[in-house]
Amino acid sequence: MTLSGEVQFPGAYSLRKGERLSSVVQRAGGFTRGAYLKAAIFTRVSTQKTQQEAIDKLIEDLELEVAQKSQQVGAALDKEDVEANRELANARRALVAQLKKTRAKGRVIIRLAQNGKVEGTLGDVLLENGDQLDVPRKLNVVNVVGRVYNPTGIVFDPARDSVGYYLRLVGGPTENADRDHIFLLKADGSVVTKENADVGFFAFGSRGLLNARVEPGDSILVPEKLLQARFMKDVKDITQILYQIAVTAGVLILAF
Repeated sequence: MTLSGEVQFPGAYSLRKGERLSSVVQRAGGFTRGAYLKAAIFTRVSTQKTQQEAIDKLIEDLELEVAQKSQQVGAALDKEDVEANRELANARRALVAQLKKTRAKGRVIIRLAQNGKVEGTLGDVLLENGDQLDVPRKLNVVNVVGRVYNPTGIVFDPARDSVGYYLRLVGGPTENADRDHIFLLKADGSVVTKENADVGFFAFGSRGLLNARVEPGDSILVPEKLLQARFMKDVKDITQILYQIAVTAGVLILAF
């Protein structure tokens, strides 16, 4: 087990059988006063392996689908359909090439209490060899990236903490932005989307995602509208694959 960042004594620690995170943190002297526990990054070797296998399977399935779709181009009904199918096939090939560059990080979402108490909480996980916990210092920036007019980092303002506010500061989404799939990547690795912004843990009222609360270290991601075509189901499928990999596997695709 490796502890890095804002712990009193960072370094590698040998694990005892059945040891939990609270025990290792205690051996390391606990967290420093500057620790930003909301943004702690916990990674696991076995999880990284599983995530990478999922990415590889998605790529394999997508490559097969690209080959099948390419064979259908000539069967389209008119010239416009032929061109749309060709654009779709090109988009899928570009996506496959991009996905082959990605590597899963093995991140496991873990929520640590701000008071530094780990024992007895959901974050007190049973440890495995190769586990790592990195705790950054207090962050004060919100990142807005992707298809906006000025992708940049913005100093967090406690008085203005909504997604809508930070989107407005960067000029909002561009014309080629996919407004329906904007999402908020929280510092702890969890994700807020239009679909979950009004229910359960993330409940922000009628304006959904735009009212979602932003905290230091969060990132607002505005993806590109991948294809202007009549085959919107296919476009939706491509977008879904991006999210499966970018969110579930804990990696960010450069296309965002």
